[in-house]
Amino acid sequence: MKYPCMKFWSVLLFCLLTTTVALAQENGYLDSLERGVATAKTEAERISLLEDLSTFYMVIDRAKADAFTRQLQAIAEGSRDRVYG
Repeated sequence: MKYPCMKFWSVLLFCLLTTTVALAQENGYLDSLERGVATAKTEAERISLLEDLSTFYMVIDRAKADAFTRQLQAIAEGSRDRVYG
């Protein structure tokens, strides 16, 4: 075999591409998190859900991740419970 690493890199590239495509498609998990943020009863619950959304979007849509992080920070800063600050 002339290029022994070629198979490794081909498999790695395939895995990365399929994962990215799968994440970019509609996802029931994301829908669940977004509904959870809208219906959260406590700030702690809302912060946790926004953190999960931000983490998920960090790789595929940085602008959305930043928007969720700003929401999270605004809630945390307004909270008297400094666990989130």
